[in-house]
Amino acid sequence: MKEAQKKPMKPVKEKEESSPRSEEAILKSMTRLLVKARSFSVYTLTKNIRKLLADYFICDHILLFIGMDHGTSLIESADLAGADDRSGELTFPVSKNLFPVLTALKKRPYASGELPPGQSVQEHNFLSRFIQKEKIHILPIRASTDTLGIIVFHGLAYSPGITPAVLSTLNALIARCILAQKRKLLNAMEIDLFHDIQNFSPYGIFVLKPDHNNMDFAIIRANKSAFAMHGYLNEELEGSSFSRLQNFLEWLGTRGKINSLLNKQIQVFDCQQKRRDGSFFRAELNIRRISIRGEAYILLSCSDLSRRNAGMLPYGLEEAKYALSTQASNDGYWVWNLQTKVVHYSPRWSGMLGYEACEIQGDFDYWDSLTHYEDLPNVRAALAKHLQNESESFEIEYRIRHRDGTWRWMLCRGSTIHDQNQHTTHIAGIQVDITKQKQAELSLIYGSSHDSITGLPNRMLFSERLRTYIDTMKDDGQAQFAVFCVNIDRFKPIRDTYGQSGGEALLKEIALRLSRCIQSEDILARIGGEEFAIASFGIHTVSAAVELTYQILECTAAPVDMQRDSFHPSVSIGLTISNAQHPQSEEVLLRDAETAMYQARAVGGACYAVFNEAMHQQNISILRIEEDLKHAMENSEFELFFQPLLSLHSHTIRGFEALNRWRHPARGIISPVEYIPIAEKMGLILDIGKWTLDQTCAQLAKWRALGHGDVCIAINLSGRQMDSEDLPGLVKDAVEKQGICPEMLEIEITESTAMRDFEKTIRILGQLREIGVRVSIDDFGTGYSSLSYLKHFPINTLKIDQSFIRDIPKDPKNISIVNAIIALATSLQLEVIAEGVETIEQYTFLEKTGCHYIQGYLLGRPVDVETATKLLIEGIALPS
Repeated sequence: MKEAQKKPMKPVKEKEESSPRSEEAILKSMTRLLVKARSFSVYTLTKNIRKLLADYFICDHILLFIGMDHGTSLIESADLAGADDRSGELTFPVSKNLFPVLTALKKRPYASGELPPGQSVQEHNFLSRFIQKEKIHILPIRASTDTLGIIVFHGLAYSPGITPAVLSTLNALIARCILAQKRKLLNAMEIDLFHDIQNFSPYGIFVLKPDHNNMDFAIIRANKSAFAMHGYLNEELEGSSFSRLQNFLEWLGTRGKINSLLNKQIQVFDCQQKRRDGSFFRAELNIRRISIRGEAYILLSCSDLSRRNAGMLPYGLEEAKYALSTQASNDGYWVWNLQTKVVHYSPRWSGMLGYEACEIQGDFDYWDSLTHYEDLPNVRAALAKHLQNESESFEIEYRIRHRDGTWRWMLCRGSTIHDQNQHTTHIAGIQVDITKQKQAELSLIYGSSHDSITGLPNRMLFSERLRTYIDTMKDDGQAQFAVFCVNIDRFKPIRDTYGQSGGEALLKEIALRLSRCIQSEDILARIGGEEFAIASFGIHTVSAAVELTYQILECTAAPVDMQRDSFHPSVSIGLTISNAQHPQSEEVLLRDAETAMYQARAVGGACYAVFNEAMHQQNISILRIEEDLKHAMENSEFELFFQPLLSLHSHTIRGFEALNRWRHPARGIISPVEYIPIAEKMGLILDIGKWTLDQTCAQLAKWRALGHGDVCIAINLSGRQMDSEDLPGLVKDAVEKQGICPEMLEIEITESTAMRDFEKTIRILGQLREIGVRVSIDDFGTGYSSLSYLKHFPINTLKIDQSFIRDIPKDPKNISIVNAIIALATSLQLEVIAEGVETIEQYTFLEKTGCHYIQGYLLGRPVDVETATKLLIEGIALPS
């Protein structure tokens, strides 16, 4: 595609900002776009499908694989990541046998595939880059039980309105379009194959189309023998009426017989045919009805009976004509006489195998002798099936030995030829060298099932081999084995330090060490970025599995030399044992091993964990929370609770800390400790944080209207919120929208969050202070900040963590820490808040030390907005 012809694609951001479309609107748009494209060319069809995918699916890359069942596959690509790096459309020849492999990818929600270096397929840079992505998503295109193609996404996200119903409709529409295109291509291929094979036949072959308006038949195609038999040239005959080749007196009867064929399968009769010079000859017409692109056509074979009866074309001469036809062809043609067993090969056929025509023996046994022994049964079976009329044509892909001893892949197609009595006399066909396509296909197959860095099987192949073993051992009630998931600890920092090449070198080294720990019958695979999986079939007990984990931990911990450095890597291992009484699928076993591995990694790594059901239940609980969190915001399930903040100087409420609570429709109030970390990982914490900010400012406005204009509310910010450059703008908009004094709002961040990116923290906090809001450091004393850094933070308040308040005034160490923090804050002119105050003794101590404010259960638990308003009016009565 020329650069000038490329149309710039809309950036992903524009899609995100566009107004969401309803499910009904999306369905109508998809249907209109694809139904309109059904009658277009394959290029236009795939272009329209690509446009549709780019409109409704937000992702980095899209590949569309469409199997056309004619030895090639069209691959459409859409690079949505950047305007300056696009490959446009590309056609990549692969065999249709590739599609069972690609279809197998749909059994995994994601799969990784990388191409081995040095393969010719890497000439297509876009395809190489795409397949090298670590995680891709597969959406199969199905019609009934057949998989027609697949759509491969990287970085997949759906636009609003993409529902299961839309995906189902998309699958159905694309499948209908592909089937329509397949019919067009197959019919076109039929015509071409007919033309190629029959062009050297001694019989005159015609393809006729009924012309109902003129009560005639139009000549669509005719072979060389048909032209010569009637004395015409090609351009003089094709497109004309068949009636011009008939004796007028016999035409009515001939036309009636041909018309009657529309309700019959085959018909043979004699008639007089008319030559160009006006003479006639007696001919035998052998006709049958065929369907091309859904329309009825007539296939007619014409034999000159006068020449045959006069002995002008005896059997030997007819056979010689077949031989001459194949010799004159530049393609890999072959004709096999089923009576004499003689096979005629074109020079091209023998040349593809490195032989001269005279060196090839003219019998089918010789052809068999050149065929690969693994493919020979399939060739014979396909040939027998066609000769017994169980298939419309003979078609096979097989290997044949070249003169240099190598094996070449061939695509062979053929069709039977009949005499006037409908006896099968010959079978003829063509043969094409598809070795390059097969090599590319095998490269893709290898890339889709192996890891190019370590050479190990990938997740898909690991699952297939494990599934095969499980199926084989189903009848053995005692068969047990272990599955391990091994993760390299701190892999990302290592790769960031030593670069991509260093990361790959470590992966190769760990793969080599793991291979030394297992038996030859075991399976070792790389199933993710830094994850490996092992299926060990010689292990039947947990103790034996644990023993192997110790071997792996010891083996992988040996020092590794990396760019003149030496360090000791470590791994986290999760393991599970199969249940002989209740066999589990390969997916469940691998899932359980990964779950245990995450548990081992969570406690610091360099250890192992054995899977138990409690881990699985915990995962299920997390998944349920994740699913429910997606709908909690839109269903208004969040609400604010308020914990009072008491002034030790005036003994009045200075304000509140706003605490977000999730009121689950089935489980009731869910603690933030349970759902906030999950919201952080899902990215929902930004939406929850904005809602909390907006609701807090709105409540401050309501309290000011009631006469409580000096009350302050503090809200907590997560690390994700602090990372957002939009935070100051969101705070400013919320304050200005409600018309409140900025000092009524206090922003709290933890000490750990503040020190994560020191320079950025100072910049963000400075912008917040410019707005006028207050800033406090929460959980002070538990982090790792340097006191020299503290003076640079533009803050108002320090909040002493409750762990230091809990044991005062009994614990002298905690007393010293609290006194030191209060003294530090005083010297920096900061206010001090003590968290977790629960007793009168703690209250009395803090009042004497000069602490400014307290909060905790001594004042009461967090309350709803109605109770908080009541507290503002009535005040808090402290226990004596």
